[in-house]
Amino acid sequence: MKLHLAPRSDDPDRPDDEGGEQGVAFSVLYHLDQLRRRIVYSCIAIGVGMLVAFAFIKPIFGFIFSPIRSVLPPGSKLIYTQPGEAFSVYVQIALIAGIVFAAPIVMYQIWKLIAPVLYQRHHRLFAFWFIFLTSTGFIGGALFNHYIVFKWMMAFFGSFSAANLAFMPKLDDVFGLYTKMLFGMGLVFQMPAVVFFLAKMGLVTGRFLLKNFK
Repeated sequence: MKLHLAPRSDDPDRPDDEGGEQGVAFSVLYHLDQLRRRIVYSCIAIGVGMLVAFAFIKPIFGFIFSPIRSVLPPGSKLIYTQPGEAFSVYVQIALIAGIVFAAPIVMYQIWKLIAPVLYQRHHRLFAFWFIFLTSTGFIGGALFNHYIVFKWMMAFFGSFSAANLAFMPKLDDVFGLYTKMLFGMGLVFQMPAVVFFLAKMGLVTGRFLLKNFK
């Protein structure tokens, strides 16, 4: 069964529509090439973001761990036990910061990938709002995790410290948990944008959302 897509008519790289198996082959190759191109552009944007992050890695490191250190019991410190552990955390921080810096470009590439399948032209005019809402949602979720959720979580874990029980969290373990929470909150904060665009495209309605609230 042939998948009927609606690629942009102004795309110079789009192959001419042809019938039969040859047309299907051209269509598949075209969309695979578009997927490859969007992935490459996104990776380049993230790579540039990582280079920028490495230039400011110490301030970023201090920014990430300052809320955590502020809730640790007196005398507690973040420790690392492996020679390359701290460097590995620096690389991970640069990668995450690069993704955050490149988020608008990555969201734009995702939009360029899905826009050709939209039949109605006014749906394609949502590009700005798609990029803005998804980027803002991810960054908002990351900040919510940074200042509230993870800070409270570390305060709770540190509350078990006592005279004969020292809380000395390991750097890699703390950052691993921080990363999971960051991306989790970032995805949760995408829900308003997802529902908004599904509603604009007529795929969901207010009645449907209320009926399936659970």
